[in-house]
Amino acid sequence: MDQNISMLPIFIFISLRITSWSRTFLGTFVGHMKHPILFIHGFAGGSYEFKPIIRYLKSHDDPVCYEFVYKKKFGQVSLKVIAQELHEFIITHVPEPELDIVAISQGGVIARYYIAHYQDRKIRKCITLCSPHHGSLLAYIGILPGIKELQPHNSFLKKLDVKKAEYYAVYNPADLMVFPGWFAKFREAKENKRVLSLLHPLTFSNQATLKFIYNTLSN
Repeated sequence: MDQNISMLPIFIFISLRITSWSRTFLGTFVGHMKHPILFIHGFAGGSYEFKPIIRYLKSHDDPVCYEFVYKKKFGQVSLKVIAQELHEFIITHVPEPELDIVAISQGGVIARYYIAHYQDRKIRKCITLCSPHHGSLLAYIGILPGIKELQPHNSFLKKLDVKKAEYYAVYNPADLMVFPGWFAKFREAKENKRVLSLLHPLTFSNQATLKFIYNTLSN
């Protein structure tokens, strides 16, 4: 009995060392989100669009997150203007030299224009969620500049980046906002993830989308 009691501190010490080694091992070989993430919402959207994504990521890790929310979100100005605002936001609020971007819908186009025309930060990975890389047929009903730029074959879409970041795209074949849904596929993306959802905004918080974002940014 006394011998067992005397061995107890040794057992505790060994257990603590094994726990420490396990954490070190897992931290080395399991994906970990080391880079800050910048979130950009879509047309007529706001921070509520990416809040479920942030909650999911923070339930699995502890990433640094920045939220870019712009006011002129109904197409009343060129997307170039919003990209300029994004540039100013990053200069002011993002001190890290390298970051990842998760951009929702129209936000993906804004992100690609920013990456193409501004060099103030290195963008490691850019994930776009249902972004109109090839425009949207729905944009033909719009007359405002920011909507007209999203019309298929608009010259604005030819000024977007394809090489300066590693791109990943989520698209919804049933999307009626970015229509047809495969217009959100990006030929130069490292991966185009198909996520079927009833509605355009439901794709952003779909479990398949959340897992895809986490796995992509953890590697």
